[in-house]
Amino acid sequence: MSDRRLACLGFWLHAPGLWVIGQVKLGTDVARENRVALFWTAVATIIAAVVSQSGWIAVITWTVGHFIWSGLLARAALAGRLQR
Repeated sequence: MSDRRLACLGFWLHAPGLWVIGQVKLGTDVARENRVALFWTAVATIIAAVVSQSGWIAVITWTVGHFIWSGLLARAALAGRLQR
């Protein structure tokens, strides 16, 4: 599978999609980036929910973090940093 297709899988289906459909695993550095991005997305969403007391702000915060997180996986796929 080409790096461009893997990038699409990483962006839309994340690590499970890369593993199940793309038959690739995240390298150790990519897995670490993925965990850090997931952690900070969750933290930012919780903080937004508590501070704003609005579900919509929390959803928007999660969406922004989610796109950043997805972009990291797509970038790793395009850079050839996945284990085939």
